Amino acid sequence: MRASMGWVLAGAAWLLASVTSPAALASDLRSVLSVVPAPMLASRSGLIAGSIDLRALSATGESARERLVPIVTSDTVQAFFWKDGADWRSKSGVAASDLSGFLVFGDAPSTVTLWRFAAPGKAAALLRSLAGKGFTRNDDGTLSNGEPFKIDPARRDPADPFLGPLGRASTFGAAGGGVVQSASPKIVSYLQQPEPGASLADEPPVAAALTGLEAAAGSARIPQAVLLGEAALVAAPKGSQAEGGVPPVRAIVIADIEEREAERRGAVVALGYADCEAARMASKAFADAWSTAPDRSGKPGAERTGAEAATRVVPSNGACAAVITLAKPVAGQQGNAVYRYIVQALMQRDFRALQGR
Repeated sequence: MRASMGWVLAGAAWLLASVTSPAALASDLRSVLSVVPAPMLASRSGLIAGSIDLRALSATGESARERLVPIVTSDTVQAFFWKDGADWRSKSGVAASDLSGFLVFGDAPSTVTLWRFAAPGKAAALLRSLAGKGFTRNDDGTLSNGEPFKIDPARRDPADPFLGPLGRASTFGAAGGGVVQSASPKIVSYLQQPEPGASLADEPPVAAALTGLEAAAGSARIPQAVLLGEAALVAAPKGSQAEGGVPPVRAIVIADIEEREAERRGAVVALGYADCEAARMASKAFADAWSTAPDRSGKPGAERTGAEAATRVVPSNGACAAVITLAKPVAGQQGNAVYRYIVQALMQRDFRALQGR
């Protein structure tokens, strides 16, 4: 996976004509994360997973360029938005309207992309079509279009989701109600028949963070979200409980929210903890830092974005989540200024509300 701001993102208002339904809510993120193996929580990059909900994106009425902040992405996702998506149908054989979203996880070069479909049967149709696109079936039922991890510059095509800008071979398989793709055949084979009870969504800190997100987001649309682990914060100074900073945390969910009734947009930050006392300390420390800790520009997040912090603590099966909602009126915003500020600051190792003073 990459942490690159160099996407060639397209105006994608045409993406989907349908309005987001109640199914495209916070609980949907828990469902897609159930595909991810639990050991991913220890990802060496700390960038564990990124989700894009194409239905929610379309319902905002904004383009991908205006809204999306690709901290966790893949060649396939970039191919979807390449040159306004003009080549997507011809290269992939899949209509944009057939897709409901993507989930990306795993460290490069074994990054995994989950293709999520809007209707039953579309995933199987994609797998059937791969035989006509240079793929052969392996003994375990997966399909590959070349030697694992091999790069072939002669085949590179950034608009082609099967080869990408490096011409790297892919393996496909069925998983999680959709289709998974990776340069690693072993990972795809495992995801087809994962071990019972080995889901990332069931890990206590992740489950707690997701419960917190669900409580805070309610019926808000979530066009994009990212799940981070503690390794994402290692390179930055981290506050300690004694210093009044955010206590160390193993799982952080940051979601782009669009509150339809209140006509507000912003971000929900949910931090998963083993106990509610740590969650209470974290929510207070985050809110204090958001209001007072300056970033590289010399201003705190509240001043930079115009969004005040509302905090709550949400219990979750013996664990607890510190939940911070940062939202402001939609009027005058292009994209989601709050979510963009948080994610870009994290990428620059300059987000004091999480990384200490």
